[in-house]
Amino acid sequence: MKIEVIHGEKTKKALGTKLPAPISWGVKVTGGTTIYLAGACAFDENLKIVGDTLTKQYRKTLQNIQAVLEDAGATMNNIVKFVNYVVTEVTFEHDYSQIADVRNEFFKDDYYPPGTLVQVKGLMLPHQLIEVDAWAVID
Repeated sequence: MKIEVIHGEKTKKALGTKLPAPISWGVKVTGGTTIYLAGACAFDENLKIVGDTLTKQYRKTLQNIQAVLEDAGATMNNIVKFVNYVVTEVTFEHDYSQIADVRNEFFKDDYYPPGTLVQVKGLMLPHQLIEVDAWAVID
């Protein structure tokens, strides 16, 4: 299995090179087995939401995703796409950099899978601020 980050000249010309945070516009995957993760949130072992801020909940959510991937024989660097659903208003100036900092704790070797950030009216549980869908590929 091979994951190739797409940073070609047409992409750079269309989208520029000054990014608000380390991100990837796309990846190309050849070979491998796909892992589809259910929408993850900041559950603890008693299925209670952990954390009262977006960054605390995001960190716990990514820890939960990491646990599922490890059980499947994968790592966070096997993620090829993720979608973040948040119920709070996120601004580039403040919140996005904090989200990016948390995300960067989990990805190694300067690999940042393509992601989408969507603001929604609400999520399943009270006090839930974020839910994340992820797709990963392993050999």
